[in-house]
This record gives sequence, structure tokens and C-alpha cells, in this order.
Amino acid sequence: ILLLAISLILMYGYSGIVSSVSILVGSLIQVLIFSFLGFEFTPVTIAAVSLTMILAAFVQYNYFERIKSELKKGRGIAKSNSEGYRKSFVVTLDSSAVVFIASLFAFIFGKGMIRPSAGVSLIGSLVVFLIVNYLSKWMMYWMVTAPYFNKKENTFGIKAISDKEVKKLNEKIFVNKNSYKK
Repeated sequence: ILLLAISLILMYGYSGIVSSVSILVGSLIQVLIFSFLGFEFTPVTIAAVSLTMILAAFVQYNYFERIKSELKKGRGIAKSNSEGYRKSFVVTLDSSAVVFIASLFAFIFGKGMIRPSAGVSLIGSLVVFLIVNYLSKWMMYWMVTAPYFNKKENTFGIKAISDKEVKKLNEKIFVNKNSYKK
């Protein structure tokens, strides 16, 4: 978890902290649920927990890359957060649903050590979708509306660009689009 948190913080700045907290809370909730249900922590189930942590990191990565792309278009930080979440939601739902369905079939038809591993992945995919996704969205909303973070250039791991630079980039894009001759 520590290595994952460090890499997210280095890649995304303050947003990486939000992501790390979200993944940590999701992992703790998973362990709490597994302990409550009486799961034994064997190497196979620990590998399944690692799989769900990778799913959570993928969800966060997708979300923050969508926010970055919106910021690069010149949108404000709050609008970029909203659009980034909206555009990443389908991918988050899809990836969590695929893991959930595959784990469900493995749990139903599996034998031996496959069943506990599939059960952990099954619960983990739900936790990632519900806790990591929505907790992260809530914390990011709080962060982008806070005056302290709203002025920070490195909130999302990219430098803020001025309106003049955005205008220049747009001119380059439109000049290159229209320069093709038929």
C-alpha cells in the first residue's frame, strides 16, 4: 500500500493523497468485512485483496487522467473535476462489474482455494466501486471547492496554464486541423 501511495502522490500531487486515503479506507473496510464474515487470510486471499487494490488504483488513475485532460482543455478546476468524474464513471462501473461477474462465477463453480479467493474478489469489487469511487469523489469535491487547494497549481499533478497559453494551444489545434487540403 505504501509503494502505491507514494507513486500516486508523485504522479498526482494533492490528488494522490486523496487517492491514497481512499484506497487505504477501502482496503481497511475490506479487511473488516472479511474478518466479520470469518474469511481466513491465506496467501490466495491476500492475492485477491491485492487484485482489488490494483482495481482501485486503476479506477483512481482513470479518474485523475480524465480530470487532467479536462484541465488541459482550459476548464476550471471544479468543472474539470465534475466532467472527469462523469467521463470516468462508465469505465469504473465496467471494470468493477467485470471483476464482480467473473468472481461470482468462480465462487459458484470453483472448488478448493478458488472459492475464498473469488469471495474476496467479489466483495472487493463492490467495495472498490462503492467506497473508493464515491469516497474519492466526495474528497475531491471538498478539495476543489476549498479556497486553499483551488489556488494550487499542482493539485492534479500538472501546472496551471494561463488563458493566454490556452488561447495559443487552441490556435495551434485549429490551424493544424484546417491545414489539410483535399
